[in-house]
Formats: sequence, C-alpha cells, structure tokens
Amino acid sequence: IVPPRRWSVPSPTAKAGGRHAAFSIFAASDGDREGSDEGDNEGGEDDWRDFRARLVAQERDGLSSSSLSSDDGGSDGNDRTAVKKQPSGVGWAYDSGDVVERGSVVLARPEQDFGYGLRQQYFHKSVVLILDHDPSSFTRGIILNRPTDLVLGDEDMAYDDGAPLEDADDGNEWRVWFGGDVCGLYDDEEAEVVCLHSIGGDLAREISDEVIKGVYWTTLAGARKLMREGGAKTEDFWVFCGYAGWGAGQLADELKRESWYMAATDSRILLSELKRLRNRDADPRDGGLETWGLLMDMIGRGTAEEHSNNTSNFDDLMLREWARERLLFRDEDGGEVDDFSNLDTDLTDLSVNLDEKGEGGTGKGSVEDTSAVGLDEMDAMILRASRAADAGLLDGAVQPGTVVRASSAGSSPFLLDDQEFHKSLVLVLQDDDRLTVGAILNLPSGQDITMGATGSIVQRYGGKYGVRGESEKPFVWLHFNNSLREAGVGSPIGGNNDNIWICTQEDVAVAITLG
Repeated sequence: IVPPRRWSVPSPTAKAGGRHAAFSIFAASDGDREGSDEGDNEGGEDDWRDFRARLVAQERDGLSSSSLSSDDGGSDGNDRTAVKKQPSGVGWAYDSGDVVERGSVVLARPEQDFGYGLRQQYFHKSVVLILDHDPSSFTRGIILNRPTDLVLGDEDMAYDDGAPLEDADDGNEWRVWFGGDVCGLYDDEEAEVVCLHSIGGDLAREISDEVIKGVYWTTLAGARKLMREGGAKTEDFWVFCGYAGWGAGQLADELKRESWYMAATDSRILLSELKRLRNRDADPRDGGLETWGLLMDMIGRGTAEEHSNNTSNFDDLMLREWARERLLFRDEDGGEVDDFSNLDTDLTDLSVNLDEKGEGGTGKGSVEDTSAVGLDEMDAMILRASRAADAGLLDGAVQPGTVVRASSAGSSPFLLDDQEFHKSLVLVLQDDDRLTVGAILNLPSGQDITMGATGSIVQRYGGKYGVRGESEKPFVWLHFNNSLREAGVGSPIGGNNDNIWICTQEDVAVAITLG
C-alpha cells in the first residue's frame, strides 16, 4: 500500500522507513495467511467466553447465572473482581489476571516506574488484541486504539510481485490503523497487514481466523476476496499495518513486572469502539485514550471519568506528540502534512538572548564578561564561546569553534528521536566534506572523572559516539581558561585563541599536577 500523496514507489519491494516515507504493503495470497484452527468457533450460538464470564461473576460476586445477561448485570463501582457491563448496557469485560489466550485484551498499565514517555510511546495506554498465542514460541497482537487519518484507495495497492490490482475499484477506501512496531508503517521490514471484520458465513470462516466470537482476522487478499465473492465492502474491515510481538515467556515476564493488565471482553465492546474510532471525526492525536479508559473502567481499574481527567502527565503528552508525528498524514484542511515543518535549524548566536539576563545588556557584550548573568562556570564558558563564535554565526557559516543550539521552534524536532539534542548546545569540533563532528555542552551526567588525589571533574554527555569500549578515545577534553591558554595547554578549536580549547587527558593531568 502506498499512501495517496506525493510519494512514488521506487520499486515493488519498497520498504517502510523514516517519517511518512514511501512504503509498500503487499497483498499476500490467501495461502500465505498464518494461523491455526485451534480454538476456532464453527458458528455455535454460544460464546464460551460468555459462559466463563457468568461463572466468574457467580464466583466473585455471588451473582446468579443469568445476571450477566440481565439489564442489571455485573457489579457497580470499581471492584476489579467483578464482571462489569459497558455503560450503555451492551457488552462485558473483566480483569482476567494472568490468563493469556487468543482473544485476550492487553491493557498498558500507566503506573509503571519507567513508562513509555521516552520510548515506544505507542504502547502507552494501548489496547492490544491477542491474535495468536503460543507461550513456548511467540505471541502476536494488534494495537486497537491507534487509528491514523491515512485513507488508501485500491490504486495505492499492489500484489507482492509489484503488479497492480486487476480488479481495482476507484471508489474503495481503506482507513489504516497503526497495528504495532513490527512490520509496521515505520519498520524497515516489509509491512504486514491484518484485516479485522465481523462477517459471518462459510467463505469468511474459510479464509479467516476467529479471534473471539464475532470478530475475525484475514489478510488484505482475503478481504478483497470477501468483497469479490461475498458482497463485503471496505467499511466492513479494519486495516492494521504492523503488529506487536512477544517472544517465548516475554509477555508472562512483563505481566510479573506489572507492565500490563489482562482483560477478557466480548465482541460488542471491541466492535463498538472500532466503529467509533473509524468515524471521520475521530482525531488520531487523541491517541485512543478514551477506548483505553473505558476498558480500564470496566475491569475496575479506575473510572472512565477519572482517566479522562488525568491525561496531562508526561507520558500522555508524549503519546500525543507521537500520535501527531506518526498518525497524522493530513493537515487540518485535508492537505498533506509538511514532513519538514519542524526542521527549523536555528544557527542564531546565543549572546543576544543570554545578555538580556544581565543588567544593561547591549545585545552583544564582551566575550569575558559573565558576572551579570549569574551563570556557573560551564554555562559561562558556553556563553563566552557563543559570543566568540558570533561573527561566524552571523555569516551563517558553521565551522570548528561554532556553537549551535537546537531549534527553538514551537514544537521541538527532538521530542521523539535523538532526544539528547532537545534544547542542546553543540560545539562544532570538526567540519569538512566528509562529516561534521560536535560535542553537546549542556548535558552534565551524574558521574565524575577522578584525577588522582587532586579531585575530580564532572563528566558530561557529549553525544552517542565515542562511548567507552566502542572507541579508542571516548573522551573529549575542553577548557576555557586564560592561564591554561597562556601555558599552551591544548590548542584552540578552529585556530581562534578566543575559542574553547581542546586538549588531551595527559595535558589535563599535567596541568592539575602543576597546579
């Protein structure tokens, strides 16, 4: 599948990669669909999960066997041991403990010590439907509450040999969900598609796997076959690109670490939420939090109102940032999202802004004067370096000795990726036709470097390259000290004596020894 935008597919085997890059989703043949017949329901009238839910209700809450199906079924309040019905009175869900099986729903726990704010934001408050589970090998599921606004037509699709669909219909539209990080929209591997549906009949069962009663999955080719031969329409399907995967024992371990809640629910809940999320008015930037809050409420883990009122913590904000960057393919007017709108490289010198902190700042100031701004030694060095590089910055030139800062655009381009550059100051050490090398100046770590009996020096994170054990020279030693310059310790970066100087560890050791 190729998004209906300005992108072109360079070859039939184009891969997904980068932000909104060209990608292909191949419509594999029906025979390529993986799955098993284990647990398949051959169309019986009763869902065994309904029966189990009634048993759970009886055992935990003392309900009669018919209570679940009555208008008053389940327990009120937030008792997580109860089988609770949806507020509308349709459908049920309960906390299933550590039971993992096909059709289980995995709910991300928000109270983890280390959540998903800084990485894998798409898992924060996610709702994952398990499609396949073998505890000895692999578990696969799809994230239900991450719809994109990407709507594809048949003309955007191709078979796995690159050939266009011979039966393409210009009127067909397929809205795409972000199903997970494996073989998904932003994975380097070929994208995999899962089509959920609730179509009954012999043909549907022949080319689909039942997840829970009334909910099935098939391939994109299977969905198209149901359209050709079974009278189905595109709106009968939910198209998920990618999946979430766990290796043998991995999900069980994560449950022990309290990363997830396991829930059992029926098809009415899932289908009603999927229909709501497919609505044209549903905003992907919401991150599907309402669906997660509803199910958390139904399993007795806080009320939906409580969850809806608690969506401004760091992880929630980062999820929304991820959704804005990864799930939006259209702007507010329905046009294309500008992929480069956030790449606002700002090479303006820092001295004008920093001088405003002082009294009587001129907008320039001297290289040496930092007393008025109340900065510590390292910040003062950064300020002096930025002023020293002022002329080069004003000329728009980047050269050794230049200090650049991360973009000051309204939305930082470094919130999701390369986060170390968020609000960073970088000193350029080398710049030539091959590469540019720099060191981040304003990220002190909690570690010190001991320099014999004379004391220690704060170690700063300069960047992801040159890590100890991966480089022969893991440290870059810098100073901005008049006495050391006069003593010839090191050399000025870029050849300008007023810039920061670079030296070796041996230079530092000798200088400290000599006082």
